[in-house]
Amino acid sequence: MFFLGERLPTRERKKEITHAALEIINTEGFSSLTIRKIARRNNISEAAIYRHFQSKKEIIDHLCSILFIDNPVISWIQKRRGNPFDLLEKAMEQQLAWIEDNPLFTAILFQEELFLEYPDIREKFNFYRGYKEKTIEQLISTAQEQGLVARDVNPRIFTLLYMGSIRISVLRWRNEGFSYSLKGEAKKITGELFKLLRSAQN
Repeated sequence: MFFLGERLPTRERKKEITHAALEIINTEGFSSLTIRKIARRNNISEAAIYRHFQSKKEIIDHLCSILFIDNPVISWIQKRRGNPFDLLEKAMEQQLAWIEDNPLFTAILFQEELFLEYPDIREKFNFYRGYKEKTIEQLISTAQEQGLVARDVNPRIFTLLYMGSIRISVLRWRNEGFSYSLKGEAKKITGELFKLLRSAQN
């Protein structure tokens, strides 16, 4: 007989459902994710899941919202106050720390199959990525106006290097089974990147 888990508060149940979805994506891949598998993993009925999410797509969309909206970096970098080097270093530290504390979310970051199936979710990714890129570009441009960053630094290219460094670091960390501290990478990466910002001033 199929065992039905105890009734949980809405917030806890949604958290349980999304965590199970992440586990399935991580271990079996996005194509293996189904409502039935999520239900079985949580010992609840499929109907219990549909009380909280109308579809698999809605679960994925919820995960993406957590990844971008609840991620502390998004709200933090909006401030854009203080020394640009400190801001960029802190932003990367927070980004990598959040990912290290939530490693299963890396499955969402590197699931191209997911984006092919749900183009509107791809658009959400592109929107938030574009927002972060614009924020960093503006930060570099402002720092150049203040004489803190070399004038011949291209803000757009630097931003691509900055964000690309995060992505590659996270991908390598995931591929190596989360076997080391990702947080420790931030200062190493920003240290090298900041040489580019300062080099032309020397």
